[in-house]
Amino acid sequence: MKKGSIIIQLIILILILVLSGCTTISPDDKNEHNIPEGLYVSISGEEEFTSIQEAIDQAPENHTVYVFPGKYNETIIINKTINLIGEDPEKTIIDGRSLGDVITITNSEKCNITGFTIQNSGSNGAGVEIKTQNNNISNNIIKNSYNGIHSNRANYNSFFNNTLLSNNNYAIYIYNANYNTAEKNIFSDNSYGMRIKGSRNNKVISNYFKDNDRGMYYCCGATSNVAYHNTFMNNSIWNANDYVAGNTWYNEGTSKGNYWDDYNGIDEDNDGVGDTAYNITSDGSKQDKYPLMNPIHN
Repeated sequence: MKKGSIIIQLIILILILVLSGCTTISPDDKNEHNIPEGLYVSISGEEEFTSIQEAIDQAPENHTVYVFPGKYNETIIINKTINLIGEDPEKTIIDGRSLGDVITITNSEKCNITGFTIQNSGSNGAGVEIKTQNNNISNNIIKNSYNGIHSNRANYNSFFNNTLLSNNNYAIYIYNANYNTAEKNIFSDNSYGMRIKGSRNNKVISNYFKDNDRGMYYCCGATSNVAYHNTFMNNSIWNANDYVAGNTWYNEGTSKGNYWDDYNGIDEDNDGVGDTAYNITSDGSKQDKYPLMNPIHN
C-alpha cells in the first residue's frame, strides 16, 4: 500500500513539472535542443559564465560562445576568431550603456556574430565596430547607437539579415573598406541608412530602406560599388544620393535596379521594370536605369 502511494506521488510530481512548462536546459541535453558545443553564458548563473567577455577571453581560437537570453550590460572586445551566438535576437541583449563601441572586432578575422540585440553605444561609438576582414554579422537587431555597424578600413565583411533601428548617424557606415556585402537588411528610423565613403567594390543587395531621414549614399572617392534589388520607401529627406563617379545602381546582368517610391515612370510592357530611368541626382548624372515597379519584400 505504501509502495503504491509513493508511485502515485511520483506520477503527480511528474505531471506538475510537465504542466508547469519547466524547460530548463541542462548541460547534458544541449545537443537535443540544437545548441552548439562551446562555452555557455547565462545571466542567471546557471552556466559556467555570466559575462560574455569572460567567456570570449577563455575561449580557444575557432570556438563558439553561446549566450542564453538576458540583458548583458557590457562592452565587448573580440580579438580572436570565434562564433558568438545568441539564442534569440529579441531576448538576448548586449547593452553598451552609452560607453564607446558595444562590440569591437580587432586583431582577428572570420568572426561570426548572430542572434543578438546590440544597443546603446557611446555618443560617437558603434553597435559593432569592425577593424578586420572576413567577418559575418547576421540576424541581429542593432539599435539606438551612433553608428549601427562601422566597417573601418575592413574588407570582405558580410552584413546579412540584420534589423538596424533608430541609430543617430549611419546604420551602416563603410569607410575606406572594400568588397563588403550588405544584403537583406532592414533599415528603419535612422538618420542615414547607409554611407559608403572612400570605398570600392562593395555590394548593397535586397535591403529595405524605410522611414529613415535619408536612405543611402556614396561619397568621397567611393567607386565601383553596386546597389540593386533594394527597396526605398518613405525616407523623409531623400532616398539616395551619389556624389562620385563609377557606381552602379542596377544589376547589369539582369537589367533590374531598385524600387523607388517616388518614381513616376510607367511600365507599358508589364515586365516589372520602368520604361524610363530614375534620377538619383537632380541633374540626372547618376541614374538607376532599370527602376523596379514594385517593392521587394525580403
